[in-house]
Amino acid sequence: MKEILLDKLEKVYMKLLDLDDVGGNYDNSGKDDDQLEKIGVFKRDFGMEQWDWPQGVGLLGLSIAKDYLENANYDQFMREWFEQRMEQGLPCKNVNTTAPLITLVDFDFAQALSLEWMDWVMNHANRTEERGIQHDVTNRDIKYLTLNPEEIWADTLIMTNLFIAKMGVLYNNDEWKNEAIYQMLLHTKYLHDEKTNAYFHGWTFKDRNHFGDVLWCRGNAWMTIGIPLTLDILGDFVTDGIKEYILGFYRNQIDSLLNNFLDKDEFMWRTVLTNPESYVETSGTAGIVAGILLGIERGYLEKDKYFPLCEKIIQAVLSYIDDNGIVGNVSAGTPIQMTEQEYMDIVIAPMGYGQALTLVMLSVALQFY
Repeated sequence: MKEILLDKLEKVYMKLLDLDDVGGNYDNSGKDDDQLEKIGVFKRDFGMEQWDWPQGVGLLGLSIAKDYLENANYDQFMREWFEQRMEQGLPCKNVNTTAPLITLVDFDFAQALSLEWMDWVMNHANRTEERGIQHDVTNRDIKYLTLNPEEIWADTLIMTNLFIAKMGVLYNNDEWKNEAIYQMLLHTKYLHDEKTNAYFHGWTFKDRNHFGDVLWCRGNAWMTIGIPLTLDILGDFVTDGIKEYILGFYRNQIDSLLNNFLDKDEFMWRTVLTNPESYVETSGTAGIVAGILLGIERGYLEKDKYFPLCEKIIQAVLSYIDDNGIVGNVSAGTPIQMTEQEYMDIVIAPMGYGQALTLVMLSVALQFY
């Protein structure tokens, strides 16, 4: 099994760096940009050539997988990627465009930019009621924002909050560390579904609801993987009481995902967790099982109870990686939708974050073999 995982890891990594071909199961003929974006076709999301959240998740995946990659030239790649994007010109500051800094903050050459971005997060980013980080995103013109007033999304727990936590630790800044804890608790509080223990994609303080009340696969992956990663970064700064509180949500979510929503024939989760007619989705599945494996590794979950089922899910994800390393059945970029059908209409296409979340899954899985 170890050799299979290493082989797939190398192929997925190489394809992440060379994911130029849009591909996918959609026809863009006769559709304008608005129509394409409605079904998840955001041109900037493909490949690693832009600076936005898909590329940020890509860099995060590389950072976790680097020790298993033979010829990654990781440090050189990160510097060159950073310098090329700086020459290209950065987009406006928002939740999603913070994501590349999750990884770049580890390098001296990115410190000035990281401090600039951290000042924006703490002092200038739009906030919701109860001081949540408002999930504004990049407009079609990357210099401008698309505002989502009074909205918080599950995505923020990865895209911005991991950066806050890492900056807090790097600069030994208790205010920043506490901010990361607060945002983790706030997003857990408002996105948690009391009926199922899974998570909704978003919450609006304006209308005080979860939009269409849809339980979306990748949104749950952001929470499953985001919680153990945040706890790992902050370490002993998180008090025992807070840690046990958040781990209660984490464990309940995982039990619900495994017992109530996992397709026991496919051993995958579907893009709409509750709808058996929706397609199985690889990036969310890989992210969820990676989050479970992280929990086992850190002692949050019992290995004997959870790992046998994880192995079946890993095997299922492996079956969606082709000989060229392309991870299939990945849903394209997904704004919050109001109906299950709208989530199901999001197209399937090779995406950098699909490669990256699979890299994370493979890397964490290798530690068990």
